[in-house]
Amino acid sequence: MSGPAGPHLVDADSASAAVEDLVRRELGWKPDFVDRIDSGDNWVWEAGRRGHAVIVKSGLDPQLEAWGYQRAREASVRVPEVLAVGKSPSFPYAYEILSSLEGVPLPLVELSASKRTAVLRGLGSQIARLHGVATQGFGPPDQSRFRETGEMRGVASTWDSAIISWMGRLVESLQTNGVLEVEVGRRLQDTVEGHRATLGSWSESRLLHGDLRPGHVFVDRRGRVGLIDFEGVLFGDPAYDIAVMTFREPDYLEPILDGYGPRAVLGRHLEARLEIYRLLRAMLELRWGVTGSVGAGLMRMRAAKLVEAHLALEGLSSAS
Repeated sequence: MSGPAGPHLVDADSASAAVEDLVRRELGWKPDFVDRIDSGDNWVWEAGRRGHAVIVKSGLDPQLEAWGYQRAREASVRVPEVLAVGKSPSFPYAYEILSSLEGVPLPLVELSASKRTAVLRGLGSQIARLHGVATQGFGPPDQSRFRETGEMRGVASTWDSAIISWMGRLVESLQTNGVLEVEVGRRLQDTVEGHRATLGSWSESRLLHGDLRPGHVFVDRRGRVGLIDFEGVLFGDPAYDIAVMTFREPDYLEPILDGYGPRAVLGRHLEARLEIYRLLRAMLELRWGVTGSVGAGLMRMRAAKLVEAHLALEGLSSAS
């Protein structure tokens, strides 16, 4: 979502003034403070007064994220409330105004072992509510259809075709950027193709967060869990969200599954599906490293994680 700033956002003062004006116009009150929040390629600010704060976010497609938040709230998932969505010449992209979710990101919370287990079980329950939302189509949303007709559905007709296609695009991107050798890319694709039937064993389209990393989980003082950043919504297999959440925190898996509910609701071949999605996640993080100009050390760590995920999936293939 990176791009040049609009003409009215050339410095911090003009940006703060634009956010202040937007909040006053949309919500009817004047902020006492406006602070820029570091949030990757998005423009994000916190604006507030007298203990009340909102989040102002400007990105390529806030309508899509707003749609995800609204569906999640309808399912009683603790997420920010969408207060306004629109366009303004003061911002480089469209904007959304959200209520500020109480709490701090999960990685920053200091908890005893027992309290952490309770929080993760609560997270499992929240994820299960989100996944209770039935959707149409599979994979990423068809944004053109959504903009033209208001209908939200995935671009693919089946989950396995969505994943295989996604895998192919990732391999091509990594090879184009000189990160992945052709033979390695072929092996990765062959390994996932060998699990097409496993992917196809999940046939229900469910609402997925799409980027459910620990930093997108907020925990308040009472241990309540909430979710933020729905701009990457997907439609498909709930195990994908669980794989992303536990990608770097494998100890989270059991308590999350305990809170999620009966394992049977997650379908057959759960272990294999989780490994496939971990491999996909490793490839995504490696690609983000290429496009995001991260340091060489972090790129080596991400490459090692890709090898680890591939070996784990190949090991399942050998054992089956």
